[in-house]
Amino acid sequence: MFDIGQQVVALDHGNRNAYPGPVPTKGCVYTIANIYRAEDDTLMLELAEFPSPAEDGWYAGFVASYFRPLRKTSIEVFTKLLAPAPRELV
Repeated sequence: MFDIGQQVVALDHGNRNAYPGPVPTKGCVYTIANIYRAEDDTLMLELAEFPSPAEDGWYAGFVASYFRPLRKTSIEVFTKLLAPAPRELV
């Protein structure tokens, strides 16, 4: 579902008090720097915008379910909606 280098949108930041540093802001776009599983098997994302020195075995990862992949929408979708519908010949 997620890949390193992929952009994601924050849906929530979870428990703000669980992280010693800054947390992602809901609705903002971030880039995945690393993906790993926590000791309890929770899928975690490290974000490029929140560098992690990995001191004392601690990583600045965020629960993956708090993010969704960024959907890039092309203007083509909207221009097709504006195009006139083909007329049927009778």
